[in-house]
Amino acid sequence: MDDLPLPVSGELLEMYRLDSAKLARSTGMGAHLTRRIGQSLEFREHVPFSLGDDIRFIDRVASERARARGSRNGVPWENWVSRRFQAEDRFKVVCSIDTRETMRFPKSTIQPKPLTLSKFQVARWLVESIAHICLSMGDTVSVHSLFGGSHSTDNLQADGLMQQIHRQTDDDGRHPLNLAPLERLLASDSIWIIISDLYAPPEHLQPLVNRIQSAQAGPRIVILIELDSWPYERHQLGAGARRIEGPDATVKLVNIDQNELAYVEAQIAQQRQLFETITLRSHWQWPETFDMSQDITNFFVKQFTEDHTLQKIFLRG
Repeated sequence: MDDLPLPVSGELLEMYRLDSAKLARSTGMGAHLTRRIGQSLEFREHVPFSLGDDIRFIDRVASERARARGSRNGVPWENWVSRRFQAEDRFKVVCSIDTRETMRFPKSTIQPKPLTLSKFQVARWLVESIAHICLSMGDTVSVHSLFGGSHSTDNLQADGLMQQIHRQTDDDGRHPLNLAPLERLLASDSIWIIISDLYAPPEHLQPLVNRIQSAQAGPRIVILIELDSWPYERHQLGAGARRIEGPDATVKLVNIDQNELAYVEAQIAQQRQLFETITLRSHWQWPETFDMSQDITNFFVKQFTEDHTLQKIFLRG
């Protein structure tokens, strides 16, 4: 079981959140000044009234104080002061993690202790990072196993995030596609983040695609993050006879056929096409050569901080 601590400090995540807020204010991106379903408006600042502003937001008390300080030009509205509000964005963030066996790869056996950077480990780190930021912004966050059993989907708490995420995703992923809890979890103002390697037959993935299309039809935000370790895995497989450790930890002698690898790549491409209708998608790809004893932190930090699709949910001033 993967149990490596998050390679990103809380200070770095807070800096990332603040940088996202600055980007939102400087570019006008994000929905921090737009009223949405499930939001309330909270006071932000006083600003001088300008012609064309909504007179309902004039603060009469503040305007009277400004008038008492004197008018320079005698224009009636010169000393009027408006209240500016911002939407108090509070979202329900649902992170669905693929827990199947294919997410346990790739692996590296470094002695004296095995060290892994599997897709499943990265998925857990990703949820922990997202939860850290979103909880600090007042959102609620829950974790859902795409192929899980009857795990709790209670909202995460700020203390002991890693332990909560592990507890709610601690299964072997051998259950059927687990979409039923989403009926309760996906409120109208929710953000649904799906983390998967998409390694499954199309007929197994189609119900998930249908559920995503249904969610996208409403006001929900849906983000798919594909974890793609195939370039690294193919490079590690090489060609010819190899001893391969399977998902059940058994080692088998396998002859690596390049035609079979090409077939696998074609299957991956076909599975990826099923999700082309998703507007917001990210592709996290392992490089062919990757020293997991050295590059773990750099890989995750780079992927996370440079993922502009994922950053959209933090663009709130």
